[in-house]
Amino acid sequence: MQHELKCDPIPYQLVLNKEKTFEIRFNDRMYQKGDEVIMREYDRTSKFGMDTGYTGREVKFKIGFVTTFAQDKDWCVFSIVNLEVLK
Repeated sequence: MQHELKCDPIPYQLVLNKEKTFEIRFNDRMYQKGDEVIMREYDRTSKFGMDTGYTGREVKFKIGFVTTFAQDKDWCVFSIVNLEVLK
């Protein structure tokens, strides 16, 4: 299964730099090991407070290990593997 996700600029850059190797998400999509994720950088606000939207930067990766351990109800943590820059 493929998931398309928005990501704020700071955590997006950390994923891009391979410093952030996991994602914590509301599990409304039933994430599973092996699923593919297209993560798009999304800038919620500019310095003028306006919604700016997608920046055009994208990465693709596979979901590795998935756990709900010590998470609030309906939340999960999954590892990011095989990161590839698309744009």
